[in-house]
Amino acid sequence: MRYIKTHLALPAQVRQLVNRGLAIAAPQAAEQFLSRINYYRLSAYFRPFQSAPDVFIKGTTFEQVTTLYEFDCDLRSLVSEALEPIEISLRTAIAYRMGQRFGPFAHTDPSNFWEKFRHVRWPNWLVDVHRSTDRANETFVEHFKKTYEEYPDLPIWTAVEIMSFGTLSRMFSGLRMADKEAISKPYRLDALTFGSWLHTLVYIRNICAHHARLWNRVMSIAPRLPPIMQEPHWHPPHLTHPQNLGTILFVLNTMLTRVPPVRFQSATWRDKIEALLQMNPGLPAFYSAMGIPSTWPRHPLW
Repeated sequence: MRYIKTHLALPAQVRQLVNRGLAIAAPQAAEQFLSRINYYRLSAYFRPFQSAPDVFIKGTTFEQVTTLYEFDCDLRSLVSEALEPIEISLRTAIAYRMGQRFGPFAHTDPSNFWEKFRHVRWPNWLVDVHRSTDRANETFVEHFKKTYEEYPDLPIWTAVEIMSFGTLSRMFSGLRMADKEAISKPYRLDALTFGSWLHTLVYIRNICAHHARLWNRVMSIAPRLPPIMQEPHWHPPHLTHPQNLGTILFVLNTMLTRVPPVRFQSATWRDKIEALLQMNPGLPAFYSAMGIPSTWPRHPLW
């Protein structure tokens, strides 16, 4: 069918919300909010307060919706804060291991990777690295380009600093098992679980980078859980589902406590998350929508 909806001016957007049962005490303030936050973006936060499509539960206020929206913004900021030291630690670990074993241009030699890794076959991982190098607006890249004939290949300890997190995760997935195990060992995770977590965290990072809804999202790329015999707390009844945000928070907390250079930061980050999770805007399903157990502050993984 054809799309027949028309553009709504800000006052009309507010009237539409009121007609659908949303209590708005200050219409002008609501208009001002909607002038900064697209109605369509905000609509993702309407649904938990609705009993049916376009029908708000009686008594729901505009402030409750905006509180949930702001909670999600703060949540993304804290998740991004946790991702930073993890990503930097991974860059360091890969550069050190590969540089130590194979020299400065370790990543350019397909023989240093698993034979089925698409190092020089489409989709070509090394081409992605070269594209990142060409786009990099960094003094050290420009210096290398003017000075050394190997450009666009950079030494591994330089190359990891201009790779995207996704390219870095793909590199880890393509390494030989001995190198994967050496890199994942400090995190006290087997190589398969560690690689799966990296893949999930790249996905989470992209959600945060695009300012998309995180709070009650069902994750398309779920992390592999450690074996139940070794770490039972990663499995039911301790956790509900690996695709929920609660599992992601436990993954981040676990990795922060195991990244040696930033170990001291984990407790501070955990305190910030705990304080933020007290910000329930009056939703009965606030915690369950994140897959966080009711006893989450005392959970063994927290």
